[in-house]
Amino acid sequence: MTDEVAAAASKTLRRALLPLALGVGVALIPVPAGLTPNAWYFAALFAAVVAALVTEPFPGPVVGLLGVTTAALLGLVAPDPAGSIRWALTGFADSTVWLMFVVLMFALGYQKTGLGHRLALTLVERLGGRALGLGYAVAFADLALAPLTPSNTARSGGILFPIILAIPALYGSLPGPTARRLGAYLIWTSFAAMCVTSSMFVTALAPNLLAQSMLKDIAGVEVTWTGWFVGFLPIGLVLFGLVPLLVYGIYPPTLTASAEVPQWARAELDRLGSVKRSELGMALLATAALALWILGARWVNATTAALLVFCLMMLAGIVDWDDVLGARPAWNALVWFATLVTLCAGSRRAPSRRSGRCPSSARAWRSCWRSSWPTTCSRASRRIRPRCCRCSSPSSPRARSCRCGRCRSCSATRSVSWASSPRMPPAPLPSTMAAATSPAGSSGGSARRSGPSTWLSSWASACPGSSR
Repeated sequence: MTDEVAAAASKTLRRALLPLALGVGVALIPVPAGLTPNAWYFAALFAAVVAALVTEPFPGPVVGLLGVTTAALLGLVAPDPAGSIRWALTGFADSTVWLMFVVLMFALGYQKTGLGHRLALTLVERLGGRALGLGYAVAFADLALAPLTPSNTARSGGILFPIILAIPALYGSLPGPTARRLGAYLIWTSFAAMCVTSSMFVTALAPNLLAQSMLKDIAGVEVTWTGWFVGFLPIGLVLFGLVPLLVYGIYPPTLTASAEVPQWARAELDRLGSVKRSELGMALLATAALALWILGARWVNATTAALLVFCLMMLAGIVDWDDVLGARPAWNALVWFATLVTLCAGSRRAPSRRSGRCPSSARAWRSCWRSSWPTTCSRASRRIRPRCCRCSSPSSPRARSCRCGRCRSCSATRSVSWASSPRMPPAPLPSTMAAATSPAGSSGGSARRSGPSTWLSSWASACPGSSR
């Protein structure tokens, strides 16, 4: 026993060395220009977490929790402890994460009631007379389960695979020399169809929901359940219709007709008996969830609709709380994806510019405007405009004063006119700048000559980044 424990510890250590080395190596690289040390150290931590998810020294949820806890402990995202813990728990408040968890509960309902098993057997009975029809029966069964089963393991391994495994045995098609008789074709068709159906619905695969959340947080693009389905539908229908046929042509079975399969499926259905109340209730609730996602998106959030159906499942006795507590894959996915969503959000919230520095380009400076309200600089007594909180202080666009030495002060030295910002209407220039830009003779040539140098020097002296 001691040798086994030592071997397991040695294996874990070897797998952890690469993520640790990668994280430390990135952190030791000099901080690139335009980034704060905290932002760079967060990038190093994120790289270490991704590497650990690949090498798997610990389970994925443990790796995610370690990454989030380390970032919160070091204050890489928020400087104060209260802000750090609020950020660390943001993933557990993400609606997409809970949508994935609840849909995994739907998969649990399919398995417990036997509805998925009955559905697959019914399709095999109707379409299983020929090998090609049997391939389409497997594909359609996967398609029917995909919208409410965001796990390939639960859908293919838990529901469809036991049926697929039993059919080839009727003809003596087993792994080995007899696999090409029928079994290999069914396995390949199931695998290829699963790839198509997993991409067709946003709730058919857990990474789809993570991608949806990242699109919303990073790109600001919200993809609804219907939008995802409609966007993939044109190519999805073509792929779904061709997959069994293509596999039949590339890897054809030697047995093309299967008269015994429909008989076997009918016998299995007779053994299951008539449709139970739990199966009927699960079918109705699944249909209600799909209807709310497709037709009720304007009035009910997708996660709210899923939670409603989940509560009705528990009230109807389809699943109970002990079943929920025992659903380890669902809780595993909840913690894993919540921590990943938190880390992705932290990569945006970590400060990306050094305080006291100017934007590195005129384009960045123009995009940094937050408001057109003029304000008075308390140090130089010049009327200027508030800047973005990412590169100046104070951050509030309603502030009426600024701290010189920030972008708020030095941005006046940029060769970009205030009126060039698309967010800002034209406004009167400061008196010194107006004097500097007035035509000769209007206020005297001396004012025009001394205005720019006096105005710029007063701001440049207060800005540490103006020399750049």
